[in-house]
Amino acid sequence: MGGMGSLVELSDLQRAQIISHAVPRPVWLLDLDLRIAWVSPAVEQTHGFTLAELREIPFQDQMTPESLERARALAASWLTPEKLGDPRAQVCLEAELELRHKDGTSAWSDVLFTLQRDAEGKPTGYICISWDIDQRKRSEVRLDAERKMLMQMLDGFPSAVYLINDQCDLIYVNPVTESIFGVVGSFAGQKCYRYLHNREEPCPWCNNARVFGQGETVHWSGRSPANGRYYDLHDTPIRDSSGRLLKLEVGHDITELKRIEEDNAKAYQELRRSEARYRSLVENLDDVVFTLDAEQRLTFVSSAARKYGYSPEELIGRPFGLFLHPEDLPAANEAFARALAGAGAPTEFRLIDKEGRPRHTRSVSRAEVEHGQTLGVRGVLVDLTKQRQTEEQLRLAQKMEAVGRLAGGVAHDFNNLLTVINSYTDLVLGSVKPNSPSHAELVEVRRAGERAEALTRQLLAFSRRQVLQPELVDLNGLVAATEKMLGRVIGEDIELTVELSTERGVVRVDPGQIEQVIMNLAVNARDAMPRGGKLLIETAAIELGDDEARQRLALSPGPYVVLSVSDTGTGIDDETKARIFEPFFTTKHPDKGTGLGLATVYGIVQQSGGAIFVYSEVGVGTTFKVYLPREQGATAAVRTSARRPVILPATGGEVVLVVEDNDSVRTLTRRILSLAGYTVLTAADGEEAIRLSEDAARKVDLLVTDVVMPGCDGRELASRLRGTWPELRVLYMSGYTDHAIVEHHALEPDAHFLAKPFSAEALSTRAREALSAPPAKRRP
Repeated sequence: MGGMGSLVELSDLQRAQIISHAVPRPVWLLDLDLRIAWVSPAVEQTHGFTLAELREIPFQDQMTPESLERARALAASWLTPEKLGDPRAQVCLEAELELRHKDGTSAWSDVLFTLQRDAEGKPTGYICISWDIDQRKRSEVRLDAERKMLMQMLDGFPSAVYLINDQCDLIYVNPVTESIFGVVGSFAGQKCYRYLHNREEPCPWCNNARVFGQGETVHWSGRSPANGRYYDLHDTPIRDSSGRLLKLEVGHDITELKRIEEDNAKAYQELRRSEARYRSLVENLDDVVFTLDAEQRLTFVSSAARKYGYSPEELIGRPFGLFLHPEDLPAANEAFARALAGAGAPTEFRLIDKEGRPRHTRSVSRAEVEHGQTLGVRGVLVDLTKQRQTEEQLRLAQKMEAVGRLAGGVAHDFNNLLTVINSYTDLVLGSVKPNSPSHAELVEVRRAGERAEALTRQLLAFSRRQVLQPELVDLNGLVAATEKMLGRVIGEDIELTVELSTERGVVRVDPGQIEQVIMNLAVNARDAMPRGGKLLIETAAIELGDDEARQRLALSPGPYVVLSVSDTGTGIDDETKARIFEPFFTTKHPDKGTGLGLATVYGIVQQSGGAIFVYSEVGVGTTFKVYLPREQGATAAVRTSARRPVILPATGGEVVLVVEDNDSVRTLTRRILSLAGYTVLTAADGEEAIRLSEDAARKVDLLVTDVVMPGCDGRELASRLRGTWPELRVLYMSGYTDHAIVEHHALEPDAHFLAKPFSAEALSTRAREALSAPPAKRRP
């Protein structure tokens, strides 16, 4: 070993050998330049090199580069000049080094370097003893790598991660914690409550007692008062390598999630409110909202289905076609197929309600599509039954109006002819002796005229063109007054029952016409019970609501009196019921009826401001209900009979002005009044009558005028002539009135009226009545 003396060498070697025998581990003897002078057999066994081979390899070359760097760093700090120069200084250095083996592998050893000195205290070399720590070291390296990887993971973890001891000292804080909690600066030496929450004392919500005291894992969330943000935290008790208990806290900033939750909660509440509004809208609709699946089974039905007698529970899950009229099923199936194809269109069909009655409906439906898949159909079902009834009423009213105009026109012209025929017949009869052969023939002519007169009255009643003379009438009294007469009309095999309302029902009607209504309905009921039965006549005071009044009866809402006539007869089918009020329509034998009875009833009721409704079941019976407006709080004297007192005609020398546009009627009227002793002036129209009044030498006492004339009508003429003769009396005559007069109940209540056709006696009697009455007050 260079210039070393043998004594020294032997001494160092001896010492090395003694050590190798005492400690059965690898032992090296190195000079100051770290060249190997001697190794123990354990070195050869462990590293695979012989002593000769090792003498050629400096000790530093047996280290891996990393270990060599570590050894040099330690030597620089260990072999200081002071220590080397002090002969008494004991210098030892321990280092963990990775040493190479002959086979190319390496292993970790814990190497103890001891500085050797000669007798004078000068350094001579090193004795090195090594311990195999490869397994431990490699485990430590692996653990260190894993620890570094774990730290990298924690540092890069998107959540806040920090360790706290039981004194609230922060042991570790990952970088994300700083950004999540918005803290700045090192956590070293910081308390968690100060560093994270900017507090000077432990947080009230701190759960250290549970984690450290009871070893619980705690999950909690809350809002930090330091920054107002929300956090979700998991606190877990763990132990470090020394067994010390720590708290690992993992926190997530859930502020955005909280905001989303709050927004979702608000959206959910709004959705619930919207759903409630939608459900309320659907459930309160008068129309039925429904959905069908692809098999046409009902999957949803709104509560409006109850108007058809069904509850939604009865319908859901059942085929829609079960509730349709069989004749309408093909059209409904076709509409369903179109709706599924996306070409839905309004479709009308009849729905059978729970009582078996067909109801007219219109369905508007569309395909129900979700995620591109057609699930079925959703739609709305609108009840058209009332609309169809109203349309049918309108069609009937239009038909009746058209027929009525025709009938009224014919009756008016016929009345003028009958006036002439009947009156001249009366005049001739007055001059022919009863035993004359022609007297019987004239009597038959007069009877035929009377029958024709009755027929024209029925036509005028149907056409609502007769002149009414309305007055306040107690309907109860009117029905009671006709009860005895009805008993004689209907016969003994029919049981008549009259039930009158306890509430007084006062109506403004023409009593004679309402008696005609009662009589016609009773006769119609009698004919429907050829083998006898029961006839019930009732009155009732009611209040009609808006729906029933307007939709079913075409009336205004308000108080009404109802006259009901019910029988237990054969009943009326729907086809007959649709035409029952048409004039000349009858199901009776030609010798049994004219077909004007119910038409007359219809016209009288309509002209009186009321309505008539019929309900019938074949084989069960029929009920006619007449609705008449009730007079509220009527205080005038109420008449219960339509019969008028008869005033016998008298003869006088008064002046009468006859105004009539029909020449024959005008000539006849003049002759009858002249025979009665009156001075008669005539005019063909109102303008001529006014000119006569201007040239007349005497005042006119009585004006006999047709109501309807071209130019100036009868009422206007009377008003103008009263400007000249204030005390002028007026007698109106007409076969019917025009539309305006009919709408206003014809003439004023105190007017004197003579209906065409009239007899000579009737004309002279009405003329004397008018002249005997006090002058009418002039209307403004």
